Amino acid sequence: MASTAGLRYLCHIPNTQFAVLSRLATIKKCQTVESIDGANVDTTEEIFDYLPGWSHKEIIGRWTIGAEVTLPAIKAISYENLCIKGHGYLPAPSSEILAEVYFEGSLLGHFEYNKSKPDGERCVSVPSRSPSDTQASSIYLKLAGYSSPASHGLSSDDRLLGIFVEKIYFK
Repeated sequence: MASTAGLRYLCHIPNTQFAVLSRLATIKKCQTVESIDGANVDTTEEIFDYLPGWSHKEIIGRWTIGAEVTLPAIKAISYENLCIKGHGYLPAPSSEILAEVYFEGSLLGHFEYNKSKPDGERCVSVPSRSPSDTQASSIYLKLAGYSSPASHGLSSDDRLLGIFVEKIYFK
């Protein structure tokens, strides 16, 4: 996986339609999109097209696909919570999507989407960091309960849908 190999930056090769993932933020003759800086992470950004676990961009967000989802490298921030606003893929009455959130390899917390609470904001506490710490952080989610519309006979879509993520933000 790109994130476990340390490939955390998207590099567009000038005057081409090609891009590469890199461990370095500055590559000669290449324009990199550095790690995300700020309280809001826009899931329609192009870097999500290259990160493991994300489907194609839709108008207001994108689906997670499969068991693990990687977020872009995120610069140090001084917020207390990481929040995700979205809804789970819940095709059956017993369906639920379980998510564990990891920060630098350590479990931060977990949340779920189910029939009684199918959508909305879910937050986990993030460790406090020094304002002088400028290193980007690795955050990923491990998911359970995902399934494809095809497996339920609902369509020919065989993507393993988990959470439709509208927003990722810190508060």
